Order: sequence, then structure tokens, then C-alpha cells
Amino acid sequence: MSVYREDYIIYGWKLPYDIIDSDEINKTKDTIKECSAFMSRNIDIIVDGMGGEYILFGIVLANNGKLNYANDDDDNIWQYTEIETVNKKDINLLTLLHYHLFGQNSKYKNEVKQDSPTTFIISHIV
Repeated sequence: MSVYREDYIIYGWKLPYDIIDSDEINKTKDTIKECSAFMSRNIDIIVDGMGGEYILFGIVLANNGKLNYANDDDDNIWQYTEIETVNKKDINLLTLLHYHLFGQNSKYKNEVKQDSPTTFIISHIV
């Protein structure tokens, strides 16, 4: 069982957990890394297969940059964190990449109702 957490604010999509299998994750991460070179912000895919069973894909707006014990009561993690807005070019490129990677998947089309990116704040247990 994991005992560390890493906190994120991410602008993107929550995907169905079974949209890609574990063999495809590294290939998807490689594609994301290549496409990130054309953007002013980093794109990432965060996969949790432990208990949450989620996949988040998008631009990382903020990350606390450290692993905390999962039961730490650190109230100052996001204190005074400034978050830059995402520019229109990055939103367009992110949306195109999202469609390229996941939009063709019929399971995804049937399950996900979220057409445009949204902001998520999560504690990712690792």
C-alpha cells in the first residue's frame, strides 16, 4: 500500500480508467513528451491503478514538487500559489492532442461527456 502523496492542479480531462492498457501508457507518454515541445506548458498523463483507478490528461498548472506522507496535515501546500492562465494556443494544441490520442476510441466517445478541458485539484497517492 502506498503511503506518499503528490498534489497537482491539472487542466485537462479525466479519462475512463480502461481507455488504454498498461502496454500503451509508455507509448502515450512518449507521444505527449514529443508534442510538449511545441507548447509553453508541460502536458502529462497521471495514472492511478491502486485504488482510485483514474487517468488524468492535461497541462500541469501546479505541482507541489514533493512527496508527502499521505497522512501529513500540511495546510501550506498551496498557500500563495500563483497559477498562470493557459493561453489559447496551448488549449488548442492540447485539445488536438487529446482527440488524437483518445478521441477515436469508441469506448471513450460513449462514456465521456466532457468536451472541453476543465481544472482538477488532486492528491495523487504513489
